[in-house]
Amino acid sequence: MRVILLCLIIALLYGCTVKYPVVGTFADRSDTLYGTVTHNLALGTAYIQIQGKETKIKCSGTSQVIYIPPISYILPVCKGQKGVAILNCDDSRVIDAEWESISCTTGIGTGADKKGDKFKFVFGMEESNAIDYLNKEFNETIITNPTSDNEKGK
Repeated sequence: MRVILLCLIIALLYGCTVKYPVVGTFADRSDTLYGTVTHNLALGTAYIQIQGKETKIKCSGTSQVIYIPPISYILPVCKGQKGVAILNCDDSRVIDAEWESISCTTGIGTGADKKGDKFKFVFGMEESNAIDYLNKEFNETIITNPTSDNEKGK
């Protein structure tokens, strides 16, 4: 009986994962990185994989929730959760980042590599919304929105 209960608990803890898209960029506009966040809802951890559209740089790492608003223990509210992430890139760059949830499936974050190059990202948003958000954050158009380009051609 204990073995069955243990197996059920393990299945619940490791089976509650969802994937979100993630879009990020460095302030120097060197590239836009796209990828996925695989979030384990039960454990509050995630695995992140991103790749540069132009440079093809690949970064991956883990994230964890470090703050849960007290109301979340009473009501199923995710807004305001905070976390940290560390991404190791194949060009030997390491990105240290912090994020905050907007909802249970979306969030925003900032970080920097060891040289101080700023990095901003969003997760759980459609690509066009993510790009619009990042452009506003950097107060200039740093990423061309593919949706806007397609509409201009009409």
